[in-house]
This record gives sequence, C-alpha cells and structure tokens, in this order.
Amino acid sequence: MFDPANYTFGIEEIEKHIHRNLKVAETIKMQQRFERKWNSRKVNLELNTSKPRELIDEWQLERISLLIDYVYSNHPFYHQLYSSVGYERGDIVSWDDYNALPTISKQDIISNFPMFKEANIAPSIQACYSSRTSGSSGQVLNVYDDQTMTDQRMLNFFRFHDQILGRPRKSDEWLYDIYLASPAYSSIEGKFPIFTVSNECPIEPILKHIKLIKPTILNAFPSYLLRLGSIVTNPVDLGIKVITTNSESSTQAEREKISSQFEASVFDEYSSIELSLIAAQCRNKKYHIVEDNVRVDVLNPDEGGIGEIVATNLHNTFMPFIRYRQGDIIKISGDQEICPCGNKFRSLKSFMGRTDQVLYSKTIGEVAPDLVMSLYDKTLILVEANIEEFQIVQKKLNEVRIIIVPADKSQEVNQDLLSYFINGLKDIFNDNNLKIIIEKLDRMPPEKSHKRRLIKREFEP
Repeated sequence: MFDPANYTFGIEEIEKHIHRNLKVAETIKMQQRFERKWNSRKVNLELNTSKPRELIDEWQLERISLLIDYVYSNHPFYHQLYSSVGYERGDIVSWDDYNALPTISKQDIISNFPMFKEANIAPSIQACYSSRTSGSSGQVLNVYDDQTMTDQRMLNFFRFHDQILGRPRKSDEWLYDIYLASPAYSSIEGKFPIFTVSNECPIEPILKHIKLIKPTILNAFPSYLLRLGSIVTNPVDLGIKVITTNSESSTQAEREKISSQFEASVFDEYSSIELSLIAAQCRNKKYHIVEDNVRVDVLNPDEGGIGEIVATNLHNTFMPFIRYRQGDIIKISGDQEICPCGNKFRSLKSFMGRTDQVLYSKTIGEVAPDLVMSLYDKTLILVEANIEEFQIVQKKLNEVRIIIVPADKSQEVNQDLLSYFINGLKDIFNDNNLKIIIEKLDRMPPEKSHKRRLIKREFEP
C-alpha cells in the first residue's frame, strides 16, 4: 500500500513533521470504493455547475425535504427540535417551509452532544473519521464523518482541483499539503498522491522537499506561504501549477503576492469542519458556493444584503448540520450574469469568515496566525484539556489574556497543557517577558458584534 513516509527523501525535519491519518485505518478497500465513486460521478459533478438556477433550487429542496424527514424519524436531537414546532414528515414543500424551521448553533450541538453520539446504530463513533474544531469562535466541537461523508469531502476537493487546473488532474500529480492534519486518504492506490506535513515544520526543509516532490498542487495557510515564498529563488524548480489557501483570512493582494513568489495561480476556498467546502474561487476569482454540497442562505440580512450565514450540508446523514449558524457574516452576490468560467452556482460577494485579528509582537511585529492555530490545536482543544471554550485577547503590546470556560466546572483545566500553550505563545512572540493572564469564566461574555472571535487584538500597533 502507498505510504507517503517513503517519500521523505531522508530529510530529517520532514520525517519529524509528516502527518498521517491515524484516526481511521486507511485501507485499499476504502480507496477502491472512492475511486469507483470518483470515476462514476466526476462527469455529473462538473455538469452540476452548469445547470440552470431553477433546477439547482429544485434539486436542493427535494434533497433537503428527504434529509429533514430522515433526521426527524431517526435522530433524537432533530426529532425533539422539530417536534417542538409541530413538524410532521412531508412538511417541507417550499423554501418558506424550510426557512421556518429553527436554526441551530455550535453551542446547541455541544449542549446536546449525547444525542448526536447515540443517534446511529452503525457505524460506531470509533469507526468514524473525527475532527476536533474550534473554528474561529473558540467553542470546541467534535465532528464525526462516516465513510459516505468522508468520500463526499474528497469528491468536492477532487472536482475543485480539476476546476482550478483547467483540466483533469493527472493520476501521478502530487498534492503537497502543509496543514494541521492529513486528509482521510493519502492516495487512491498510489494514484493522486498526497503528502501532508505540519505547518510547524521550518520553511527551509519544506522548500528542499518540494523541489524533490515537484507537486502540481500546493495547499497551505496564506501566512505560511508568504514565509515560504520569501526564500524561493527559482519557482520553476518547484513544479507547482496551482496553490490553494484556506482556514485563515487573506486579501486578494496577499494571494497575488504569493502567486508572484511561486509563479503559480492562487485560489482561496471557504470551508469549515462542520459544513465541508462552502465556496471556492474559480479561475476568474469568484467565490462560487458549492451548491451541490451545501445550501447557503443569509439570516436576517441588512439593507445591503449582509447577514449571518445559515447553511445545510446536503449529504451528512450521520452527524447532520441543518440550518446551521456558523457565525460568519456573508453577502450573496445578486449578479445575474453567468461567470465566464461557466459555473452557474451562486457566488459570495463578500464573507467575513476567519477574520480573526492578527496578534502583534514587540520584537517581530505581526505574529503568524497559523503558528498560533497549531499551538492551540495541540493544547487547548484537546479533550484532556477540559476546555469548552477559549478566547485569546491581546489588550496591549506586552499583554495577552486567555479567557477559558472549563468543560467540567468541577475539575481543573489541564495545567500541563495550559503551561505548554503559554510557553509556546511566548516562543512564537519571541518575547519571554510577554505578560499572559489566564481568566477562567463560567461562560463567555456576549459580544456586541455578530460573532465572538477566537482571537482579538484591542489596540493598534
């Protein structure tokens, strides 16, 4: 079986930082099943993007009607929620019916998590691919994907890669992934190989390794790419054709700088652990909503059409997210003209997801967001940390406040993990004198804005 570890080329730092999927055993059978799905569906997946608007709406409504009937009959949380408003099977006939259903938030799922864990007879939670996310809100949630949903995520990204390449990806072309964790599959029986390395790996060995792998696609945080791009001297040596960014906010100007550094086109995508791929840039830089994956609407829009995203994943029956308020603020474009790329899916005019403010150090200036994300990803969001919510607030240049809500109020927060986070943050700031204040609360204070941010800077450097 294909093993990315055979392609480290003896580079010690790469071997040290390689990511592998240890959550669910990756098997040949799973890869073969996904390959059959991709081969049988890829043509229709591409055709979906060119369907008339009315057919897309019609398909979405039918899909949602079946999904809601299913969860009403089989899922304790949704049965209780929809029964409270008098729902009966078959009630979803129009979009007005759908929009009249209650919305849910991350906190609703966290508070009722036993209902989600106990909702399915098979497969067991232990057999599912799991992700633990704090998103941009700081509320920690476990998300479980069965094999159907795992495959669906991969199908979305395989299509996305073909779209931005402007052609089908060749089976021997590498995807080089600099990220927090590896995807479910490292290859499809050796085809479409993926190498995943931690963004904590220094940039020099990464560049050396990329020159050897020569990946067609590079995926990483924008902040990491800017650092890596600063040491690239001959982009042609890298073999990179396209670059994808996600998980942290970046401007088009920053992406154009990355494009110049690597001499490759850069495409951003907007996704979440809960909803999977929500929108992605096409070759004309429009953010097309992935409408055969999610239904996206704007909740309580203002006069300019700006409001909170409320969305439904159209494929997730194992851990459903229906009329889910992710907290991000969006505006859907009212443009009636078809994009030159041919994609007829609606597009986002703007979104303020992942707009956490960048922390600032007196010694190095702006602090790389991906390094902070990596640090809390291996400390504060772990189950054993006993943290339900957290927020990182920089009050002034030499002071950072960590606000923590314990998961089990009768138990202490894990002091070892908290100390590791504090020391790690000082290292990232390159400032041993940085004052870090820990504030423990029973609940997070409400915010005046639409969404509480995981990271806030309350001063101008």
